[in-house]
Amino acid sequence: MKTFFNKHGLITALVLIIAVIFVGGGFYSNFMTNQIAVHEEENKGGELNALFLSMFTGATNVEEFETTAVTKSYFKPLSNSEEYTPVLTGSYKVLNGSSEVGVIYVVTTFGKNANLTVAYGIDLASDSLTQIKVISNEETPTYFANLSTNFYIQFVNKSLDDIGFSIDSVAGATMSSKGIETGMFYAREQYAADFDFTIPSIVMTLNSLTYNLDPTTFATKPFIADVTYGDENTNVVVYLDSSFTYAGIVTGTEPASDVQSGIKSYASASGQVVTSASFVSYDAGTRTLVLISKGYNNTPIQGTYVLNATLDGVESYSFITSESYDNEYNGGYNHLLGVVPYVENNLSEQFKNGEVEIDAIAGATVTSNAMKNMINLVKLFIADQNGGE
Repeated sequence: MKTFFNKHGLITALVLIIAVIFVGGGFYSNFMTNQIAVHEEENKGGELNALFLSMFTGATNVEEFETTAVTKSYFKPLSNSEEYTPVLTGSYKVLNGSSEVGVIYVVTTFGKNANLTVAYGIDLASDSLTQIKVISNEETPTYFANLSTNFYIQFVNKSLDDIGFSIDSVAGATMSSKGIETGMFYAREQYAADFDFTIPSIVMTLNSLTYNLDPTTFATKPFIADVTYGDENTNVVVYLDSSFTYAGIVTGTEPASDVQSGIKSYASASGQVVTSASFVSYDAGTRTLVLISKGYNNTPIQGTYVLNATLDGVESYSFITSESYDNEYNGGYNHLLGVVPYVENNLSEQFKNGEVEIDAIAGATVTSNAMKNMINLVKLFIADQNGGE
């Protein structure tokens, strides 16, 4: 044994020393990794704190506070069937010295995609938004970039007392715009629950919201709302534009501006119509109906349908489209089926052949839904022609 240690003692000692170095190094490495993570989190928290302070003039510090999140569901952008519930991911009180001057709600909403997280600053004295800040998003970068200063400035000093509490969407980023607007609605609900704020309302019933099928007005006034409002149950039928803003009277007396705002609020939240598809024109002489519908790409699909002589069906159709279902973007699409505008043609052919239920094309769901919305308008228009009678 002594001989063994004489021969191998040095080697054993070296092995033990190396083992100690590796074990100690491992502990040190883990320690440093944890420290780096802590510092990164601190830096992130510091950046967020600075961002929040920038949302209020004269703010000195921000304190996180706990609250019970409001549960309220909304339609996904450009949908009248799919709902979701925004998530309150953070709530903060904003102080100037020791005085509370505002509150910030960080809300995760749904735009074109999920996980659109936005901070909404609200001034306690005026019950109004100060401004908003996008914290993170998974939107399509090129489209999201369309949200310029002109979009964000709509939120500055925006009163929560406004009956028609809404913002104007941006072409090319409609779904992102709507998602941020929905987050604003949710933030107001949360503020009302936390600070005893009463959301203004007007006694109103939206009796119906339909598509305007009159070719002389449907391009600029795509919707018609039938509304009863006030203590005297006043009834009006009005035109609305594509953002549900009052666009003229059909029957009744023109309502006051606050009623117009109320109609916009009720109509935009109703989910009774789709805003992503609309009429463009109709030529009675050639029986040619032109429509557009928003699909996957920024530029809407333009469809031209020639009605038959009896005005109870479609004779032919054609499309101007920039939809893409190539391998890079639509891996689930069966490329043996055909290239653009295969989806547009396929669904229109189903409609032309009298199919009651139009089948979507796998791998091109968004384009298929856009075409279903367009075809639905064609159906409504044909029905309004009374089958040529």
